[in-house]
Amino acid sequence: MTFLWCYSTIFTLYAELYYYEFTSRGREEADKEKLKRWKREQALFMQRWPEFFVDEDPWLNPNLISDSEYFAL
Repeated sequence: MTFLWCYSTIFTLYAELYYYEFTSRGREEADKEKLKRWKREQALFMQRWPEFFVDEDPWLNPNLISDSEYFAL
């Protein structure tokens, strides 16, 4: 038996999305344990996917500057 999944994209002009940074986990700089956890997660990410740090990100739009933290044009 094979299942076929279908995904749809829903768009509405009336949606308002809010992102509250640090709401769930808090700021890492405020707590030594949180900072330690963040450094551990960062090292794990870099260990698991080193090609994104050695080579360029294959999904990065070539019109954006990868050196900028704001990814400016």
